[in-house]
Amino acid sequence: MTNAPTREGLPELPEAPHSADLPGGVDPEDYEDAPPPPSDAAQGEWTEAERIACHDDVDDALRDFAADSTGDNGTMVIREVLRYLRKQSQPVRVDELEQEWADAYAAFKGAFDTPAERRRRGDEYATDARERLRKFDELMETLAAHKGEGNG
Repeated sequence: MTNAPTREGLPELPEAPHSADLPGGVDPEDYEDAPPPPSDAAQGEWTEAERIACHDDVDDALRDFAADSTGDNGTMVIREVLRYLRKQSQPVRVDELEQEWADAYAAFKGAFDTPAERRRRGDEYATDARERLRKFDELMETLAAHKGEGNG
């Protein structure tokens, strides 16, 4: 008798789109030893990883690495993934940055820049960190004030 898990009673998950259906994609069925996609909550990660891996430049770097895993070929894979991700990333909007900073700085002050915390952690590093964040907050406030003048 085995204790192997079964899928009995579990709902079927929808089939993930093959990377061939995505721009620049390659059908994983073209590879004889392609592992089956996961059938759990990691399906979204699998699909995203497959989409990135099948991008032409990343795919070329992966093939080079598979053919020769010495030298800089591993670094080339990472570089191509990073380049791909940079191309895909959306620019940060200034108003979103301002709000995120305001929330983060308020949380920092509430946790680490209170009179009690300044007494408890008043060493050189903590004092320097508080001062740097205060100066950065002033810069963010200046940015917000000048946003309406065409600088934001």
